[in-house]
Amino acid sequence: MAGIDQYTKLLLHCDGADASTTFIDSATSKTITTVNQAQVDTAQSEFGGASLLVDGDSDYLTAADSDDFNMGYGDCTIDFWCMPDGVQTPLYPAMISNHNSWGTGSFGIRYDNSGYDKKFTVHWNPTDPEIASSTHEPNDWYHIAVTRTGTSMILYVNGVNDGSSTCGAEEVLDLSMYLFYVGFGGWDGANGYFKGWIDEVRISKGIVRWTANFTPPTQAYNDGIFTQTVEGILTLSGSVIKIILKTITGIITFSGTLTKIGVFKRTITGALVLTGSILKAITKTVVGVLILSGAIQKAISKFPAGIIVLTGSVYKGINQAVSGIITFTGAIVKKAIGKVLTGALVLTGAITNKAITKTITGALVLTGYLTKLSGMVLTGTIIFTGTIQKGIGKFLSGTLTFVGRLGVAGWSRVARVAATWTALAKKSSIWTTITKKTTTWTED
Repeated sequence: MAGIDQYTKLLLHCDGADASTTFIDSATSKTITTVNQAQVDTAQSEFGGASLLVDGDSDYLTAADSDDFNMGYGDCTIDFWCMPDGVQTPLYPAMISNHNSWGTGSFGIRYDNSGYDKKFTVHWNPTDPEIASSTHEPNDWYHIAVTRTGTSMILYVNGVNDGSSTCGAEEVLDLSMYLFYVGFGGWDGANGYFKGWIDEVRISKGIVRWTANFTPPTQAYNDGIFTQTVEGILTLSGSVIKIILKTITGIITFSGTLTKIGVFKRTITGALVLTGSILKAITKTVVGVLILSGAIQKAISKFPAGIIVLTGSVYKGINQAVSGIITFTGAIVKKAIGKVLTGALVLTGAITNKAITKTITGALVLTGYLTKLSGMVLTGTIIFTGTIQKGIGKFLSGTLTFVGRLGVAGWSRVARVAATWTALAKKSSIWTTITKKTTTWTED
């Protein structure tokens, strides 16, 4: 399930080895500090086989003050899973809070034991929208979500609107006013330690994730970090904004969007199929088939071997395609295809801005049109069936077949190419730089 996007400011899966005190923020890599005996517990979890265990006495997690936690008076969503361990002993046990003593700006989400026994509550000072849910028995997992938009604050329990209140439209909500706390929230000197388990904590800034009743998540949020997939099929249907480090063997099918770092460090063997958008670089695809049917908005650094099929748009450069077949049916609208060293490059879309710098060896087939300079095609077969509106810098050797028409600038240089011209739509106005000599075209 997609979890991290540009709005996600913290995501704690609370996974790991039993009794571990290491908690990782998968969204923005904030440092999470463990206090006292707060720890990973593999005996209970909603997802991932582990959760955060706090004992209701002195345990909690903290994250330092950050602008990511300052929601201002804008839209925001706080959601997590929790399981209260029996009736709480402290009066004000908080799962999430921003305070160690109650004061102006203090905020907390609690499983209360002070007049609201067995109810989830939301408190915020000074507007203090005191939201109290219906009764929920302990020793069961609950998905808790609190949303704020404008003057409305809603508490959802297991996807159901279980209470709401009005808050000031210009009241600032800062979730790390003192620190950001998980499992604790002090109140007037009394402790606010929660006893139980907490899992899958997510803080979202600038978005209301839910505006009506919903089905709670059925799996952990996807943070886009896949360190190793040795064999099999990996299917990604959401957004990946982190790094996939290694996929050794198998098929990767991606139908969402790479929206942030978006780097596939290594795909050693197998097939990689992307039907969404890539906003950042794919650094290496060593062997296999790479199929891109979405848009590429940044550079693809290396395709050393295999078959690459692009059916979307390329807005930036493809730096290297070392060997294999590249088939491109979309448009190249920004920078260059830097290097295609070995294999066949087939372009059926348009090149509308910058150059194809180099095609070293193989076949280059263009069935669209060129509107900017194409720098070098050194060896191989070059076939154009569209329109060339700007110059092609150099074709040093090989067979050149052009079916279409030359535009304004025509060919800037064709250096002794033993070319066969077929079906050329000759017009007197376009013959400016080429002189015909029997069967060989040379630079004028």
